[in-house]
Amino acid sequence: MLEDQYRIPPHSPLSATVQSFWQVNRNYTGPLRERILPKGTVELIFNFVTGNPICGSTGSGAVTLPRCFVNGHNQLPVALEVPGRHHLFGVILQPAGLHGLFGIPAGDFADRCLDLVLVDRSFDSLWHQLLGAPDFATRVAATGHWLQQRNIRLGPRELEFNRVLTERCVDGLSVKSLSERLCYSPRQLSRKLLALTGRNTEENLLFRRYLRALDLLHNDEASLTSIAYDCGFSDQSHFIRAFRASAGMTPGEYRRQRSHLPGHLFELVR
Repeated sequence: MLEDQYRIPPHSPLSATVQSFWQVNRNYTGPLRERILPKGTVELIFNFVTGNPICGSTGSGAVTLPRCFVNGHNQLPVALEVPGRHHLFGVILQPAGLHGLFGIPAGDFADRCLDLVLVDRSFDSLWHQLLGAPDFATRVAATGHWLQQRNIRLGPRELEFNRVLTERCVDGLSVKSLSERLCYSPRQLSRKLLALTGRNTEENLLFRRYLRALDLLHNDEASLTSIAYDCGFSDQSHFIRAFRASAGMTPGEYRRQRSHLPGHLFELVR
């Protein structure tokens, strides 16, 4: 198994649009089931092994993954049946990057794996270019060049939304504090967040606590009670209900089943 990741440095021209690039090239002895919990990201994904399709289900129903697709801001987990041999390359966009790239509200992509060629036919030639690339670094460079040619321009408010929606700290977050920080009325802020993430302000605040909890459950051995209070939940029962609403499982179940990748659970099919 080979896995690569490249995080975009803050000074890069791509930093307003892209958070990181990643690649997985796996060859297991047999197929596996993969469950991907909501992660609050939007990704462009290129599938280079098309002979054995990846099938599964999202919040909107059964799906067979196209060779290049966009997925993100999922409200519910994605369940996949993955062949033992698979090779994927992905681009994790900034929260405002998807709208800047396509001019389409992110909520339209929630819980879907939409064929990118249906959105923009130039993705077909990009897929072929990436398929023929010799390594991860070449794919990163080619995709970065393609994105820069799109001449995506984000204003100061969109850049601030990127920062707000990717910060790990959840202390002191409220509708009032976000409205003041982003210079929107509460109603305007809710409409803007709904367009960028598919969630209104209150839903985003709760989801941010879930994401923080997911990070702590994966990387920290603190008690569930401690994690609940660290993430701003009133008690452990509230924490468990909120976590299950997004992840489809309890925090304890996630901790017992966690893998090397945050938010990804694997099971070999016997």
